[in-house]
Amino acid sequence: MWHRCSNRNFVLILLAGVWLALLSSAAMYAYGMQVPRSERHEIHHAIMQMEQQWRASLLRQDAVAMGALLNRDYMGISANGALETRDGMLTNLQAGTLRVTQLTLSDQKVRIFHQTAVVTSVAEVRGRDGDAMLDGRYRYTHVYVRDRAGRWTIASFEASKVSDTKSVFLER
Repeated sequence: MWHRCSNRNFVLILLAGVWLALLSSAAMYAYGMQVPRSERHEIHHAIMQMEQQWRASLLRQDAVAMGALLNRDYMGISANGALETRDGMLTNLQAGTLRVTQLTLSDQKVRIFHQTAVVTSVAEVRGRDGDAMLDGRYRYTHVYVRDRAGRWTIASFEASKVSDTKSVFLER
């Protein structure tokens, strides 16, 4: 069955799974299973440190350090919609296919939902992914999950290129 599944269907299934995970985490938060304030501060600090480790790993092309950050079931979605597994990411980083020469992070926000943390950020990037230039401004999302031992890893990544036109953030 899986060999007949198109990339589009796979992406839809993956996004539905992430959405359900976030909804269930949000439901636990809403029904009193929220993380205590002191623990939220510790988690926030740990996740921000991991974001800096992720940045440093990309800049140094350090596949070993990156491998320690990525969950075994990691799935990335690039700004052009390409899917990348943990093994694919590490192979591309180690081989130099993915080469990031500059990476500045800003507007970082961490939201914590029990065993899940979601980071949104803006990244100013210079580099190459194969033949494609990565130069530009991107918004990205990292989804972190915590295992039973309390270790956080990046389970999902998605990036979108920020257009030059001003965007409006709508609040409801």
